[in-house]
Amino acid sequence: MRNRCRLANGCQLLGNGRIVLEPDNRVPHIFCMPHTHDQTQGTTAERPVRAQPFGAPHIFVLAVVEGSDLTQTYRLSRSESIIGRSDACAIRIDDEQISKRHCKIRIEGGVCTLHDLESTNGTELNGRPFRRGTAHRLRHLDEIRLGGTRLVLLSGRYNP
Repeated sequence: MRNRCRLANGCQLLGNGRIVLEPDNRVPHIFCMPHTHDQTQGTTAERPVRAQPFGAPHIFVLAVVEGSDLTQTYRLSRSESIIGRSDACAIRIDDEQISKRHCKIRIEGGVCTLHDLESTNGTELNGRPFRRGTAHRLRHLDEIRLGGTRLVLLSGRYNP
């Protein structure tokens, strides 16, 4: 059975295929390419099994939502990740209000905790400062403020 798709200019797209959009500074062009199956991969049962990432089935990511680099994300791929200005930190943030070793995030199974490392300017969790040298359990969408930088924790599950 053939599929039909009516385009804005009155033309029709017939058959099984996929649409590939190619950027053009003047006008976008649409090309129709036949859909092909990759025969080299074989069936699902024949494909090699991917190695699970650290912490699987739990995945944790920090995303910068306020600060100098709003496009930066950090995948927490260690049992302990130190955050600070130092080059030796697993997560280095260039912010003068952040200590060289500001805080650390520990992952144990599906539990993620934030530990302040007695930083000079302190750490805030969800808008509330917490005492230096203490630890708090993190949850999905928790906000961490370090100096002028605000991070959001994203957590999810790995589906192989």
